[in-house]
Amino acid sequence: DLVEKGDLLARLDEERLGIARDLARAEVQMARANLEKSKRDAQRQVNLHQDQVTSEFSLEQAELKARIDEGQLKVTQARLAVAERDLADASIISPVDGEITRRHVEVGELVEARTPLFDLAKIDRVKVVVHASELEITRLRKGQEAEIRVDGYPGVVFTGSVDTISAQADARTRAFPVEIVVANDRPERLLPGFIGRARIRGR
Repeated sequence: DLVEKGDLLARLDEERLGIARDLARAEVQMARANLEKSKRDAQRQVNLHQDQVTSEFSLEQAELKARIDEGQLKVTQARLAVAERDLADASIISPVDGEITRRHVEVGELVEARTPLFDLAKIDRVKVVVHASELEITRLRKGQEAEIRVDGYPGVVFTGSVDTISAQADARTRAFPVEIVVANDRPERLLPGFIGRARIRGR
């Protein structure tokens, strides 16, 4: 399927994510209330200590409780930020114009974090990899025009130009990989995985 940048590809379970966000908000409110109370208690202990009514130990415990509650508030705020981001990311948007070459999940399927959903190929420009022999590689230059033919489109000729010439031969084939860039802007679109033949002009 062809998609454009900004198209909606999938939508995660917003209800579940919304509940998680609401729970995180409640935890922040509770942590904030605990911190406010522990700060009041600590200040009360300071006043009592100044009046020599309470011990040094009670003051230290009250101040420690306030610091712990302050840390707990930061933890819950971080959890809330994650929950809000998860909810905002519930809509999976295509980052580029391209084509979905594979779907890894189906509607209603449960997925975990970092589970791949789609393979999306940006195919407005494609690279065609050919392999040149030792004799051929010396005659190639970046920018040379090339003609590409594939079995999927009999009689159709795609044009491109040499973009990258490897300086090292493949250890198994002893051939040099050469990349040809082709503008994929015609109705017959080259797709990832196509096998074809290339003719480089001047070769």
